Amino acid sequence: MGWQIFHCQLVDEQGLKAMIYLSNDVMDKDTFRVLRGLRTQRCCMTLSVGVLHPDSPASPFISADVVVDSPVCAKAFIEHLVEHGHDFSSAT
Repeated sequence: MGWQIFHCQLVDEQGLKAMIYLSNDVMDKDTFRVLRGLRTQRCCMTLSVGVLHPDSPASPFISADVVVDSPVCAKAFIEHLVEHGHDFSSAT
């Protein structure tokens, strides 16, 4: 619970309302979990995106909210979010 309080304080100090985290590193599953915790604690809205590449297995990205097939798909996904002003306030 201490790490959750620390991260919420960090979010407050920076004035963050929302963040999107993209990663092609299977070692980032802990970061995805931290982001989900921030969202659950209602510190800020978060969206974690796992970006696959030809040599990456999909299973380590289970902790991500969304998994896309490539960096090109990640760019298209972010552009779609920006263009359509998606509201993830109900996401948990």
